[in-house]
Amino acid sequence: MLFSRKNSMIEGRYEKLGRFDAEFISQVLNILPLSLTEKEEYRIRFLKEFGDYSVRGRKKGEPVNEGCVRELEEIAGFDILNPEITARWLKEHQHTKYQKNNVKRERDSFYKIINK
Repeated sequence: MLFSRKNSMIEGRYEKLGRFDAEFISQVLNILPLSLTEKEEYRIRFLKEFGDYSVRGRKKGEPVNEGCVRELEEIAGFDILNPEITARWLKEHQHTKYQKNNVKRERDSFYKIINK
């Protein structure tokens, strides 16, 4: 979070993005044609896959590490009914960001909202 001139808390760019990501996933869960039990299973599977992420960065010239993942490489198409694919799609957006500290802020904000 950032502070304005009047010392009131305002949401930073990546915190807001994480909140929007969480709200998007919550809304997807609400509109999917699944039973309550299936929606809870979807949420569990999504969060398990989404949690498998490394915020370890890599400087130019350094070897590839666990933070350098191409999440969609082995996936032919998007399937909203598959929580692992949905999670990997969202993680791929995060992997493409250069500043892993920003991704960490985004992910922290996501978890604050999604775990409410």
